[in-house]
Amino acid sequence: MRCVLGIDSGGTKCDAVVVRDDGVAVGWGRTEYRPEPGRQRNWGGFGRNPRSIGMAVRQAIKGLECEELHIAGLMTYMPLGFLRESNIGCIHLHSVHEEQSAFALAGVDAGLVVLAGTGAFVYGITHDGREAHLDGLGPMIGDYGSGFHIGSLALRAAGKAEWHPRHHTSLAEAILSTLKARNGEGGYWSLVEYTGSERDRAEVASLARIVDEEARKGDRIALDILQQAAAAMAETVRDVQERLEIGSEPYTMVGTGSVATNCDIFWTHLCATVADFAPHLTPWRCALPPAAGLALIALKKLAAVDEATLRKNLFLTVPEVVERAENDEQQAAS
Repeated sequence: MRCVLGIDSGGTKCDAVVVRDDGVAVGWGRTEYRPEPGRQRNWGGFGRNPRSIGMAVRQAIKGLECEELHIAGLMTYMPLGFLRESNIGCIHLHSVHEEQSAFALAGVDAGLVVLAGTGAFVYGITHDGREAHLDGLGPMIGDYGSGFHIGSLALRAAGKAEWHPRHHTSLAEAILSTLKARNGEGGYWSLVEYTGSERDRAEVASLARIVDEEARKGDRIALDILQQAAAAMAETVRDVQERLEIGSEPYTMVGTGSVATNCDIFWTHLCATVADFAPHLTPWRCALPPAAGLALIALKKLAAVDEATLRKNLFLTVPEVVERAENDEQQAAS
């Protein structure tokens, strides 16, 4: 049996999915960011260190036996030693980038990829092959519209929440209680010292979930933060669209990354802002994780079945293996 292992290693998490060569998913693994006392700061992000990738891959390939395994993802971060000790025959590597995964899931070859996760970038390619890639500059000088951008704005909002009633936000209590729980309640603790020390960007980016939760509850400042981040990302979209001169042509704008796919407020505001200057862009985002798109690219190269069958099987079975893995993890924890 031939299988494909798609590995999506990002700033906050690492996902791994195993798929048979007919597109049926058979394994899933995920390692999510968890603050650990004394853990070294990782510039590339928690999901891109070998330990995180190894944990996700081990979950995904548990019990797997196959004669041929094709691995798709960013080869820079791949830990392959333990794979050679498993019940797997030949191993083949396919270097695939994030934008390729997004296009594969959307079923298009050209358009814009808007990635808003821990970091952020916008990539565009036209039907005649012209390309533009903007941002992805990291949290200090870029990543506009990212989870880190949102988390940073939330920390600022929490810091000034008591200055005046007009700055009051439920984010303050939610974020401060979360950070204290992560970093220990004992002794003196202050937001100033917390933000003044080196923080893993994944830790700050993970606060975006709290912002989304409070915005959905109606907090005005949380809502404004999401809209600010969406507007910042829309500016990057505008820059790419104008550089490629595709304002009058129909293309798909594919949303990917945890912020773009999970935060409806962010995505809705982004799409509405983009529609003002690029009405011919059609927004699309997929419920399947990017790891499935990475696997799809390798599957198409194997050509065991037609692409329509591959896509149908992926969209049917990936959610099933993810749910099964999550249920197993919950049962093990209880």
